[in-house]
Amino acid sequence: MTTMQEGLEKAAAHFSKKKVLVTGGLGFIAGHLVDRLTEWGAEVTLLDARPEYDGDLEYIHGDVRDYDLMSGAVKGKDVVFHFASILGVEKIQLIPLDVMDVNLGGTVNALKACVEHGVGRIILTSSSEIYGEPRVIPTPEDTLPSPVSIYGVSKLAAEAYCQAYSQQHGLQYTAVRFFNVYGEGQAEEFVISKFLARVANDEPPIIFGTGEQVRTYTYVSDAIDCTLLAAASDKGINEVFNIGGAETISLIELARLIGEISGKPMEPEFREFGDAGVREKGREVFARIPSVAKARAVLGYRSRVGLRQGLTRTYHWYLKNS
Repeated sequence: MTTMQEGLEKAAAHFSKKKVLVTGGLGFIAGHLVDRLTEWGAEVTLLDARPEYDGDLEYIHGDVRDYDLMSGAVKGKDVVFHFASILGVEKIQLIPLDVMDVNLGGTVNALKACVEHGVGRIILTSSSEIYGEPRVIPTPEDTLPSPVSIYGVSKLAAEAYCQAYSQQHGLQYTAVRFFNVYGEGQAEEFVISKFLARVANDEPPIIFGTGEQVRTYTYVSDAIDCTLLAAASDKGINEVFNIGGAETISLIELARLIGEISGKPMEPEFREFGDAGVREKGREVFARIPSVAKARAVLGYRSRVGLRQGLTRTYHWYLKNS
């Protein structure tokens, strides 16, 4: 069986000199992927809605809902990594129709453009949100989806369109379902980044509810490893993979661990659901824990960065950049 390191070496050789488009390329996870691809020698083009970019790569500013723009960006590429989407709990609640329009409509445009220009493969970034409150824990990929958020619905629909385009047009795809990715550079819209930013400013983390909610957190380099293993492998063609870390923890335990790592032990501040635009208690998923058995068996994936190590790295990044 191929080891993970051997798989990554093959992936590096696979993507060397490949022409790659990354939509949403200025985002958090996408940015780490772009760094890895350029390190491996890929010719990377970024497409993003943000008006400013100060890097050295080819950059296309625009909206994935613009098909002509998307078609032009996809033309001549070997692979498309489709990250572009609207995310963030508070933001999604304010503009639900835009979420569907960008996350689903943008995906359909990417698929159409790939078919039009004969692109070999598209990698769709999906989400653990598609499972809703899982029926099975740890949750395997074949669990019946039941999303409870507009974001989860949009990602599930995007996966369905990938499958349809594969069946109708022969387009090869791979979908990866991220579970709570964190790391350096993440915006302060997500649990770990919020906790770390507050602790860095000598403020207690804020927890909504009891803090007993359980999550598996994935350090960003692990997420990139598994994404690239899946994208480079023939065994990943027309397949869906969960991408998760190796450790599971409750929110209250997470807050206390961050206090320990930072040397600023403090009890979190508890608030009720519904405050500050946070989803209602009935919509909060209690446990989100992936089974990564498929990625392990098919791709040789192993999480290489433990939670304490990843949090420590990320905390020091926040200290330098806050």
